Amino acid sequence: MRAITFVIPMEPRGKGRPRATSIAGRARQYTPAKTRAWEAEFAARAERYMPADQMIGCVALMAVFVFKRPQRL
Repeated sequence: MRAITFVIPMEPRGKGRPRATSIAGRARQYTPAKTRAWEAEFAARAERYMPADQMIGCVALMAVFVFKRPQRL
């Protein structure tokens, strides 16, 4: 079994709630721009660590997120 370990130095953020709008009388939902930008940047940084060969079999993921302590606490 091979382990891939990496750190992505980004401020973690929760996924933005989907927004809804009406275009030409039809409802449409979309992801907020800040969420899309964060996800794209995270994917670009994580892609650097993707192995060149295809992974076959079971995959396990352990993610650790470190948040700043809220100022109110």
